[in-house]
Amino acid sequence: MKNRRFTYGLLILLLTYMSVNPVNADRYTSTTAPDYVTRIHATINITYSGPHNASYYVGEWFNLSASILCNASYCGIITVYPLYCEGPGCSKYTNLATESYKGLYTKNESAYRCLGVDAGGKCSYVWQVKTVKTGNYSLMLLATAEHTEPVYSGFMDIFVRGCGDGICNVSENESYETCPADCCKSDCTASYDKICHERCAGYNNCSFVTGCDSRASTYRECLSPTAYIRCCSIDVTHCDIGAYCSGAACYNCSYKCDGICQSAACFGTDPDCSRDGNAVMPCCGNGRLDPGEECEWGVSGTACDGNCLPNCTCAPYITIPKRTTTTIVITTTQTTSNPWVRNPNVSDTTIPPSTTLPVINESGTTTLFPNMDLMPLLLIPASLLLLAAAVYLLKLFSLHGARKHYELLKNREATLKKLIAVTSENYTARKIDSEEASTSIYKYEKELAGVQARMEKALTKLKK
Repeated sequence: MKNRRFTYGLLILLLTYMSVNPVNADRYTSTTAPDYVTRIHATINITYSGPHNASYYVGEWFNLSASILCNASYCGIITVYPLYCEGPGCSKYTNLATESYKGLYTKNESAYRCLGVDAGGKCSYVWQVKTVKTGNYSLMLLATAEHTEPVYSGFMDIFVRGCGDGICNVSENESYETCPADCCKSDCTASYDKICHERCAGYNNCSFVTGCDSRASTYRECLSPTAYIRCCSIDVTHCDIGAYCSGAACYNCSYKCDGICQSAACFGTDPDCSRDGNAVMPCCGNGRLDPGEECEWGVSGTACDGNCLPNCTCAPYITIPKRTTTTIVITTTQTTSNPWVRNPNVSDTTIPPSTTLPVINESGTTTLFPNMDLMPLLLIPASLLLLAAAVYLLKLFSLHGARKHYELLKNREATLKKLIAVTSENYTARKIDSEEASTSIYKYEKELAGVQARMEKALTKLKK
């Protein structure tokens, strides 16, 4: 019983001592201004000097110094570590690197040690630090000694400028040539001009248009006979059907026969245009008799002057025998007093003496209505013939329109195929990303499918 009471008494005394002893008091305080002494522990103090809220350019050097004072009777080994972290508001610190490819690195030791430091002794060291990569960094110093808590300095924040920091530092000789990542905009112009630069291709979503290098961002040029594109942009403007591109603008094709063809895109709209854009097609109504035409409006000396149809063919007409009148005088000798009594010496006749008879002379011809007394039965085949000619002309006009529509669709098909190829080339060359390329190609292929379906319908109509 006495041993148990003795044990309880010792435990109570031990607990009372531990509760009164002020362990871990005054663990640390911190400051954010350089060149200030930070009291961290009762035995050692750290004084540091270095940049704070400073800005450096990539490749510059700065100094980071530390001085540790021993306040105890003996501190023994004191070790000082330079620490840093990367990024705005970072909190994960690591030893300052000695590898030259890191964002910050020192050519000195990553940790410095002082041995056998007595009371009032100091441990001091200076690190030379080089900026390698752009960004935000935070630095601090850590000091340790025997039988003490770690001592931390205040934070030192710096910003490293240079190519890749998102700012085009013209004063530091940055340009679209030396630093396209910072100086190129998404429209392929530099942040300080309005000129398209091929050097900017692929930077900041720039999709460069071939042929636009060193041209103003407002410059436009024809991408095809039926479409144009603006420099520094991949947006394509398509001309309407029956229009062509010239001087980076769309113009309507001519419908006149004037011996002029503006563009190959006008084939099927301008009657002068051939498929390759030359004005060599026979053109009815141009005032000259072209090969394949029977006649021409306003041109004399053709096969049917005055009777030329709108398609430069002669109107159908017929010829009939020309009717003439011939008078035949028959004189007879009568031996009886009655002139109508048959005379046995004269051939059989019923014509009185001195009677004239009209006859048809078959040696002559005349037109359809010589004296407006043609037999009515001839009007029926003539009317049918004119009706058949009108139906034939209507069919010709319909086929011409269908053929023109088919050619326009075919030109549009070629343009869409070219756009798909150009988009694929830009993606292969990494001028545009996969999402933009997929969206553009999907749009072009969808329109291409619709055009090809219409072409099949138009071709079916032509075959009929």
